[in-house]
Amino acid sequence: MAPTQAVLVSAPDEAVSSLIAPLRDRWSTRTATTPAETKTSLDERVAVVIIDPAVESLSIDDLATMINDRVPDAQILQFGQSNGPSAGTADAVLTRGADEETLCSTVDRLQRRARYKRLLSRFYAKSRSRGEQPPEEQTDEGALKIADLKSELDEVAAELDDEDLFDAALE
Repeated sequence: MAPTQAVLVSAPDEAVSSLIAPLRDRWSTRTATTPAETKTSLDERVAVVIIDPAVESLSIDDLATMINDRVPDAQILQFGQSNGPSAGTADAVLTRGADEETLCSTVDRLQRRARYKRLLSRFYAKSRSRGEQPPEEQTDEGALKIADLKSELDEVAAELDDEDLFDAALE
């Protein structure tokens, strides 16, 4: 079973409750209303960061830099304006009128992408490490760990479409 992933919502106070309410039943959620709170809340458990462009003191580009520095596998969901100059930085964009089911299904998809990216990184690191070992030092245990990761990757990949798989692998 997949570990519960945290969802960080970076939005103004008045928008937080409407964004958090439908997500709380499915994921661990955190809120931030300032750039400092957002940065403090980012850790390895965060899979999806929802940003509302109404947080004027935090641009999506600054958020992307913050995420890359602290949690490079996290995905960005921009809530609100989709045609801004930085909309392409987000992994997904939802307009303000999006219903709860659309919000939840988008967060679920992004959470799976983040999990896939994390598993893929671990798979390549373990495979690379094993490949650099002399054959006489390679163990069956190492091969089993790689096989288990491959199996997990296959499970998550089955839940993603080709575009998400491709994007996650290239990020």
